[in-house]
This record gives sequence, structure tokens and C-alpha cells, in this order.
Amino acid sequence: MGAGSSGLAAARELSLAGHEVTVFERGKRLGGLWASSGLEAEEGEEGGGLDDSEASPASSSSSSRGAARAPRVHSSLYPSLRTNLPRLLMGFTSYPFTREAMDLTEEEKRRRARRRTGAEEEEEEEEEEEEEEGKNELENLENDLDFKTYPGHELVLRYLRCYSDEFDLEQFVRYGRELVRASPVFSSTGGGGGGGGGGAREEESPLPWPRWRVVTRATVLAGETGDAFLPFHPPSSSPPSSSSSPDEGCVEEVFDALVCCSGHFARPRLPPSALAATRRKRQKSPLAFPGLILHAHSYRGPGVGPLAKALERRREEGNRETVVAVVGAGPSGEDIAREVSGVADRVLLCSASWEGVPCPKGAKQNIEPRPFVVRLDALGVHFGGRDEGGGEEKDNTTGDGDGDGVGDGEAPSHPSPSVSSPSFPPPERVDAVIYATGYLYDFPELSGTIAVEDNEVLQAGGGAAAARKEEGEGDGDGGGDGDGDGDGDGDGEQRRRRRPAQPLPLWEHLFCPGFSVGLSLLGLPFKVVPFPLVEAQARLVARALALVPSTQEQRGEGREEERPAAFPQSAQAMAAAALAASRERDEQGVARRHTHRMGCPSHFEYIERLIDAALDLGGGGGPSSPSENWRLAPWRQSMYIRASEARRQDADSYRDTADLGEEIIKQAEAEAGAWLAWRKKRRREGEG
Repeated sequence: MGAGSSGLAAARELSLAGHEVTVFERGKRLGGLWASSGLEAEEGEEGGGLDDSEASPASSSSSSRGAARAPRVHSSLYPSLRTNLPRLLMGFTSYPFTREAMDLTEEEKRRRARRRTGAEEEEEEEEEEEEEEGKNELENLENDLDFKTYPGHELVLRYLRCYSDEFDLEQFVRYGRELVRASPVFSSTGGGGGGGGGGAREEESPLPWPRWRVVTRATVLAGETGDAFLPFHPPSSSPPSSSSSPDEGCVEEVFDALVCCSGHFARPRLPPSALAATRRKRQKSPLAFPGLILHAHSYRGPGVGPLAKALERRREEGNRETVVAVVGAGPSGEDIAREVSGVADRVLLCSASWEGVPCPKGAKQNIEPRPFVVRLDALGVHFGGRDEGGGEEKDNTTGDGDGDGVGDGEAPSHPSPSVSSPSFPPPERVDAVIYATGYLYDFPELSGTIAVEDNEVLQAGGGAAAARKEEGEGDGDGGGDGDGDGDGDGDGEQRRRRRPAQPLPLWEHLFCPGFSVGLSLLGLPFKVVPFPLVEAQARLVARALALVPSTQEQRGEGREEERPAAFPQSAQAMAAAALAASRERDEQGVARRHTHRMGCPSHFEYIERLIDAALDLGGGGGPSSPSENWRLAPWRQSMYIRASEARRQDADSYRDTADLGEEIIKQAEAEAGAWLAWRKKRRREGEG
């Protein structure tokens, strides 16, 4: 499910292992979150810049099946966005992120096209024109920000397209198909049991896990690039009413396994204080905050959309400075604060803690650090206080220490807004508040199978549905900065207090124990280098599925090979290992909302564990280039550390001034060079 970076990596690795692959993508092009939206997402004044899906904690999970929905913008990109990781580090191990590799792929793509068409004279002329256009496009990209150390988002999308072209992955993709729901289908003999509730029964299957009934429907793609989606209705019919069949226009298919690659950057995370302020605004309360409330998900630049309108109104009032607060001092918050500082008179960058973290200044030196936000009302923005020693107030329940500048709830005993004290300074007048506070994991199409509690993704186990209903769906609206923007360590106040019927934790953030390897969720970890990580996950999934025959002829044998120690030898062993890892996080004081948070060196160690398990499993596809030895070369972790240090030392201009180490860069370029040499040799031998 999904043709972003995770879906493409999964398609490649699964096909290499000999599996039959189908990729459903609701958009009209690949790229996932890197396929930028042409929509400005202006939600109107009453909503304060937030649409219903952002302002309502449960709106995403409670959407009815088959019902018409408002367009939902999937991408969070804005024009000036650049990566916060070096380009060489970002690339897949199987495909270097270099101009030479991408240029070679473009050339090969044109060669394949000529071969398929028989190279007729007219088509050759068209190919030549296409070739010239492709060269010009690459030259234009090279002259922009893109081929620099930290590229713009346009080049990342281009890289993913080239990756797909290099390995001919679009043959597996069905564009314009939206997932409605997916449910397990258990064998009539009881095989593959142990999953969540709600599964159907079918004839006997030799698979040691349930198969998956997948229901999809066609989508109308709204916007120039097709990143907002509406259910498709044929021209001859009208949109379904509330009484229409929920399965109208849907297609149902059954698959042996399901790999979920739908991402987790589409449902914004907002603290309760922001949600309360938005409710007051919609109710037209006299206590409502008069300014704009916006999540970074809807930010499209300082000069467009509701933010531009809010600042323009302030300027029209005359002799009043424009002030914008950005809540969340991670990479996204810093970038937005810097950009907004070019048009606003002052920018207040808010974080739960500034200890040991420098605040960027902006080109006009007008960015100021602030503590976390505790309330927004008619008097302005109220910030949390600090004691004389610089620590956070112990009696203020809003500080959660995750570095994103927001807490788990509004302070229950906040003094009157008209009263100031050392702990609660007077409110400040602000024209707009932008929340760069991350995202919530959300799997509404897997309801009854996947649960999300305090932003930890879990397998919904026996009795899980009732438990979630009792606890208000348990979807984790209280916290969790899904995009890794938080810089603190978390206070770990909320623990995994599980009852016997509670959902199960995932094994290695990837597999649901009750479904063995039949259901996998790629790309959940954050504060990571994403492309190599999802590639390692995909390799393990492909090899684990290869243990059981996937063709109809082989299926009758019902063979299952013995699994080595690096990989759980049964669903029960997988569940036990997942629970043991969860208990270990508890003992370490890791807050549940930080379950999938990694950082360095944790995520490099995580990739090594995945590769250990994948290599030990054997069977199905192996390394296919000299650079693709599956183990991450040491230069990657060294480059990550150097890049992190550069950002800490110069938050304003690290992308252009970072010293990644000459020797480290040489090693990265040598690896890319080995791939290029292999690729050219393979082409000469006619294997391309």
C-alpha cells in the first residue's frame, strides 16, 4: 500500500525475492510525501487555518467507509524545503543519490523505450527530443539548490523516480487506487490464527498466517499534482448518499501478504491547548484567540495562504509590528521560523527546553527563543515559565520534555491571564501560531487490526477493540512528534500499563506478532535516515515471506523452513520478543509516544539487526551490485554524526557550511563510483 520511498523499496526487494507484487497508489504519480501538493490548503478564517482533520483528534479514525470525504492534502512540502540530511547519506544502498547515477538511469530509460517501440524513425525523433528535454531538466536542477549537499525536495522526488526507472518498478503500480479497508482472512482449519478480530474464514490455506482481503476504489485526483483525494463516482452517477452501499464502486482482492507503506506525515499532531483554542474560535467565544492557528502540514510559505493574509491584515492596521510564534524547535520548526522571519517583524520559536540547544537567529536576527505554549486566548499567547535555575516549573503539567514545545494537556491551575508571575509571564500578542509539532500515526483502513495508543503503533489483540472503545479509541492524541522534531529525551511519565487483553507491541517496529510475517508496516521509526532504513525493512520482509512458497503450484506443499535464531522461529516467539523489548523500554523510562523514536546510534544498530535477520533467513534475492552488500558502510554513521554536529553549531546555515569530512565524502563517492562501474559493465553485457 503506497508508492512512496517505502513502497518502492518494498516493490524492488519483493520482486527480487521472486514474489508477485501489486502496489496500490491513490495518487497519479509515485513519491509519497515527496510528491508536492499544488494546493495551498486555505481552510478559511473560522477554522483559524485548521481543517476538521487537523483540529479534531478522532476525525481521521472515525471516517465512515465509502462515504464522500473532503480533499485531504497528503504532502507537507513547501517550495523552499530542503532536506536536513546530506544527499549522499540519504540514498538507498542499492542506488546512490548522485547526478551520475540519475543521468545514467535517464539514458537507460530512453534506451528501453526505443527498444520497446522498435526504434522506428518517427519514434526516434521523439526520443531525441525527449532526451534533450531530459538533459535540460537535469542541467536546470543542477544549477538550483538541488545537487548541493542538502538538496531541495524537487530533486528527492526526481531521485525516487530514477530509482523506480532503474529497477522498472512502475510495472507493479496501480495508480488512482485508494485503500478502503484490509482485513485478515483466516483458514477454515484454523491456520494462521492469533491475529486481531474481525477476520473472515476461507478454505484451507497452507500459509502459517492469514491472507488479506483488500478493498480498493478509484479516486478522483484533486489539484494539479493529485495529492488531495476524493472517492471516484462515474459521470453517469451521483455521489452516494448516507444510505448508499459502503462498497459501491469498490474492488475486492485477496493477497497472501500485506505490506503497509502509507507513511505517517498526513495527520497533524496538535496539543490540547491548540485544540481548545480552535474550538473557542469556532464557537465565536469572546475568549477566543484572535490570530491564526496553523499546523506546519498546511504551511506553504510565508507569502501565500492564510499566513500571508493574517500578516497583511496586521500591517493594514498601521504602526503595529507583526509577530509569529512557531511551536516546536526541531528541524521543521527551525526552517519555518527562519523563512517566516523574512516577512515578520519578530518570530518567537518555542521549545520545552533550550538547554544546550542554540536558537537560530534568522537573516534579520529577529528570532527569539521562548518556552512552551500553555494557552492561547483573547489576550494572546501564554508561555510556560522557568524557575531561577532555568528549569521548568514542576507544578506545570504541560511540560513533557520532548523538545517540541508542547505538553500533554493545558495547565489545570493556570492563573488568570491578567496576572503575571515569575512562573507565568504576561501573555504576548501574536498574529499567528504555527505548530511544527509532528504527526500522529493513523491506520483507519486497518481498524480492528492495528491500534495506536499514545502514538505507539500496536497490533490490536484479543479484546483490543473493546479496550480502545472504552479508552476513547486510544489513538494517541495526547502526544508523539511523529516527524522527529523533538529534541528532548522525554520524561516518560506515561507508561505501558497493559492489561492482559491489551494490544501487542510490534516486533522490531515492523511485524504484528499475531499475523507472523503476513502483515508488515514499513517506515514507522523516526529520527532516522529513512531510505536505507526502509530498504533494510523491505529486505527482511521479502526474505521472511520467501520461507513459504508464494505460487499456487508450490502452495500445496505447505512447506515452512526452519528459521534461524536471528529471526523469531514462531509467532509466539515473535510476540515474546516484542513484549520483552517493550518491557526494556519501560525500564529505560521511554515514554510510549517515543517508542518509534531512534536517533543515533540506535537506528544504525536497528538496521544491522534487520540485516542480520534477513541474511540468516536466506532464500530469495541477494545483493545485485558491488555497493549493495546490505551492511551499511561505516562512512554513513560518521557522516550522520558530522551533520548533526553541524546543525547544532550553526542552525541558520549548516546546509551550506557543514563540514562532513573530506575522507568521509571520499568513501561515499568511492561507493557510488563502484556502483556506476558495475552498472555500465552490466549494460555493456546486455543485462540491463
